[in-house]
Amino acid sequence: MENSNTQIEIKEVSAKKHTSWCRGFFKVLSFIGAALTFIRNFISNLVMIAIIALIVIAYNLAGTIKEKAVTIASGQEEITPVEQSAQILYLPLKGVISEAPLASDDFSNLQRRVNEQLTGSVTHELIAIEKALNLAAEDNNLKLVVLDLNDLSPMSLAVAKRIGSAVDKLRNSDKEVTALAYSYSQSAFAIAAHCDKILLDPMGQVNLRGIGMSSLYYKDLLDKLKVTPYIFKAGHFKSAVEPYTRNDMSPDVKAEYANLAANLWDEYIKELNARKVLSRTIVLPDADKYVKELEFYKGDTALMQLENNLVDELISREDYLLSLCKDYGTDKNDATIPNMINYRKYLALKSIPEKLKDKRIAVIYGIGQISGFSNDVYAFTPDNILPLLDKIRDDDKTKAVVMYINSPGGAVKASEEIRRALMRLKDQGKKIVVSMNGTAASGGYWVASAADKIIADGSTLTGSIGVFSLALGAHDLLNHVGVYQDGVSTHEFADASVANPLSENTKKTMRLSVEHTYDNFINLVAKSRKLNPANYISYAEGQVFLAEEAQNLGLVDDLGSLNDALNAAAKLIDSDLENVSVMHLAPQGEKSISPLELFIMNKAEGIIPNELLKGFIDLAVNSQEGTADNAQVIALSPIKATL
Repeated sequence: MENSNTQIEIKEVSAKKHTSWCRGFFKVLSFIGAALTFIRNFISNLVMIAIIALIVIAYNLAGTIKEKAVTIASGQEEITPVEQSAQILYLPLKGVISEAPLASDDFSNLQRRVNEQLTGSVTHELIAIEKALNLAAEDNNLKLVVLDLNDLSPMSLAVAKRIGSAVDKLRNSDKEVTALAYSYSQSAFAIAAHCDKILLDPMGQVNLRGIGMSSLYYKDLLDKLKVTPYIFKAGHFKSAVEPYTRNDMSPDVKAEYANLAANLWDEYIKELNARKVLSRTIVLPDADKYVKELEFYKGDTALMQLENNLVDELISREDYLLSLCKDYGTDKNDATIPNMINYRKYLALKSIPEKLKDKRIAVIYGIGQISGFSNDVYAFTPDNILPLLDKIRDDDKTKAVVMYINSPGGAVKASEEIRRALMRLKDQGKKIVVSMNGTAASGGYWVASAADKIIADGSTLTGSIGVFSLALGAHDLLNHVGVYQDGVSTHEFADASVANPLSENTKKTMRLSVEHTYDNFINLVAKSRKLNPANYISYAEGQVFLAEEAQNLGLVDDLGSLNDALNAAAKLIDSDLENVSVMHLAPQGEKSISPLELFIMNKAEGIIPNELLKGFIDLAVNSQEGTADNAQVIALSPIKATL
């Protein structure tokens, strides 16, 4: 019994030990499981928190960078107290002066910023320059205004005149205005002529060269390439097609252009008359006299032009700015530069949002060739113009529209779409005034015909009332290299010939279409301008006129600037500019950038070359849906007046 009991006791102890070991093992497993669960949950929560934090940080950074992108693109940077006290207003106008307000959407801002970093060329708003000069005229703290006109891109005389007019107002308020440049282009000198002083670098020059109008001609090239130009035109002077049919300018067109060039040069000289010490005979002598005089000065153009009163002093930009430091203090970061404020910062400092009045005038800008579609938000297309006109249509307080045009024309269909949109506004009782600047010809005049009143700058080229259609046939070239085309069709017009010449019937249909469009153009102009369509030869036939001649023919009502057009619009709505608000409507791109996209692109600026970044931006812009207008009927003037 004792042995039995002993055995039983041993078994019980063994079972207890086994149970204890199992419990310990499971406790360890439970601990490990709990630890793993804790670690897993901790890591998951940590990752989730990190993701949320990254999203918040990225969003805030993107917003900051977005604001910075807009700030840099618009030229508004932090203004220091020292700059606020500056007595010099500085306008560095290197780059392009945009006649239209700049688009402020994300993509446009980023594009401008990258382009500026790549080229060093800035895009300036004309209305911003005028506004800065007008504000300066009333600012008692400012004593000197410096216009840095070096590397100013070519522009129409109309634009130069507007800046010159603003400078005149500034001088009338007893402010001193100085022009500064290494060299002056003709357009820059037209602005400088309005200043108190014109400073020129001793190594530079005033690059006066007159007005030239020329084209390249391709007839022999097309013959050698065996390319056939199919041209259908209506209007004897429609010279845009001549380069494809001739090797030189026709006598009639040459006479027309010679007259235009001479009159444009007279307009330019008239603008230089603001500089009283200049005489017409010494502005630009004939070539022989110019060379003899330059020989006398041993090739020193700057000295010769100083002696002829074109400029007042020969001094480098660096030396001039250094000379101002004594009287005006120095920049906090550079002791060789005077304390001065950039005009963009000045605008940000002085501009106060205007409360819109009950009567408003909207300014719409049509600049460049008219086309049916373009990715460029500034292009003169129905896609860009019609949304702005629709916005005006829905605004009962906007009583008038000033259509600013600087365009040689373009596609008839697109021109007609824009004209009809303007006519719809007229039908609602809104007044339409057209302001012609630089060029407002052909399709540009087609659009202008919708106006209640047309006002043109004296240097504007207008008219070119004519139509043409152009196509290039490569059938001879293809046949020459052994490519032919054959097949069947249910109708002659269904045969899309590439390696065959156009059929006679196809040519006739195109010719009749162009002639019909031309008749419509003549009747459109005759009706809107109250002219006799039977006398079309005097004002149509594709002839181009300077503004004064166009006024004499009845194509233009008055000569004047955009400001004159605004005054005319105010008068048409029984008011004046003092009692209306003028809204310059800027184009807006449809392509927008998300905060993340903008964040990535801004970060990419420091990693990849700007050239490559620009390529990515261009691809993004060009990826927008849309097709080009392949219209064959075109109302286009072959010339554009720039200095």
